[in-house]
Amino acid sequence: MEDTNLCGITGYITQTSIKLSPTMRTIRANIAKGLLVANESRGIDSTGIYLQNGTAHQLQKNTCHASKFIRETKVKKLFKKDAHLLLGHTRQATTGAITTINAHPFIKGNIVGIHNGVIPNHLEVATTNNFNYQVDSEVIFQLLDKNNNNFKKTFEEIQGSASLAWVNKLEPSSLYLVAHDNPLCVAYVPLLQTFYFSIPLYQMVSKQ
Repeated sequence: MEDTNLCGITGYITQTSIKLSPTMRTIRANIAKGLLVANESRGIDSTGIYLQNGTAHQLQKNTCHASKFIRETKVKKLFKKDAHLLLGHTRQATTGAITTINAHPFIKGNIVGIHNGVIPNHLEVATTNNFNYQVDSEVIFQLLDKNNNNFKKTFEEIQGSASLAWVNKLEPSSLYLVAHDNPLCVAYVPLLQTFYFSIPLYQMVSKQ
């Protein structure tokens, strides 16, 4: 599949019932940081992460590239936390200004999501549903929240390319992934009993 839209998405999920040792948690976080920096080649305008541990959650984002972002004091502290789920995004701005608020991940009600791609009918969707937004990606997660996470109904209204990930805060053990005309890979790491996802590495290398 051709992926002509720059933005990087990555993350992981470990089932909430699994308790990793401090060493394993450090390894899990280091892999996530490595994937986030690898996705920097797809977007340098902003970087953001969302971490969840059961029902507790934290969001951090900034208008800088990933390799700088992970060195920030607040971000270092977040990566030391025992988060069973992480969403990470590196943005190459298309729709919307380069601001912290316009960086992914977006929290819309109970939905938290990240997106790589372009939504050509974002204005139509926003007008029909009376949404306020700055970035085309936002309408996806607003619509998912409005539809109570009914993704089949939601994607009947959305046009364009996408590789995206989102979580419903009411379902702390679930992670949703979709790829349509944009690539997305998933890998399981048995040592950590954790699933990771990312834009394929060969795609990132080909953009160098």
